[in-house]
Amino acid sequence: MPYGYKSPGVILAEIRMLRMAGDMAVLVVEGVDDERFWSHVGRRHKECEVVVAEGKPNLLGAVEMADERRMQGILGLVDEDYDELLSVDRSSRNVVSTGVHDLECVLCRSSALEAVLAEFGKERSIREFTEKEAKGVREALLARSAVFGRLRYVWRRWYSGEARLELPVARFVNEDTWEVDEGGIMGVVALRGVEDDVRRRVDELGRVDLWKIVNGHDVVQVLRIGLRGVLGDGRKQSGAAQIGAVLRSALPRVELLETEMWRSIVGWETRNPRYRVLAEG
Repeated sequence: MPYGYKSPGVILAEIRMLRMAGDMAVLVVEGVDDERFWSHVGRRHKECEVVVAEGKPNLLGAVEMADERRMQGILGLVDEDYDELLSVDRSSRNVVSTGVHDLECVLCRSSALEAVLAEFGKERSIREFTEKEAKGVREALLARSAVFGRLRYVWRRWYSGEARLELPVARFVNEDTWEVDEGGIMGVVALRGVEDDVRRRVDELGRVDLWKIVNGHDVVQVLRIGLRGVLGDGRKQSGAAQIGAVLRSALPRVELLETEMWRSIVGWETRNPRYRVLAEG
């Protein structure tokens, strides 16, 4: 069946089919990239199956149905998104989050980013950029992505009743200079007639953990543009899919073990000693 056909009930039926082979743990994730990560990194392959929910609402709905039926050993792993900042309550103890906005943020804040730079960037270009900016690539990447992230968060929090705010990253990041066109971004808001109010709310955000604000898909797109310009030589193809694949494969296990995401799963395993999601060693 095509992607997008699932519902919480379909997911629960899939879990029951898997359980016919044995009472293993089931890790329910939001999307295909999450499945690719957990299918190769840190999972006990013989004791845990991974199921793709095709979205956060489906995942939460499936875990809720499983809880109501008192099904054991089912763990949902969701993107944090803005849940903590918006004080979203997760009533189920069988749902944990990535800790930062999403899996891509987990990866980009790790040394996996250096693997991407080595694969797709140009050492001389990167050195010249960091000397000129007086900051590292990760810090520069985060700052550029945060321009989009702050606005997306403000829009989600105070304008959720409005139409979705479309902010295609490639439209607002210059491939030659790697600069973000903040004026152009605010021009999109101006068309909605709330520019002054939005600017005020963005300014009032103050100090927040930017890894909880930025959207991982934005981060990868901003990085892609940088690698095609000031961080690279313009010749290597570095699409979002290729960057994502390198990020997922390059996260060192020692760093994975230090993530809030990993610690949350360990906590779940402690509460559910019959089931194991994480691989040892």
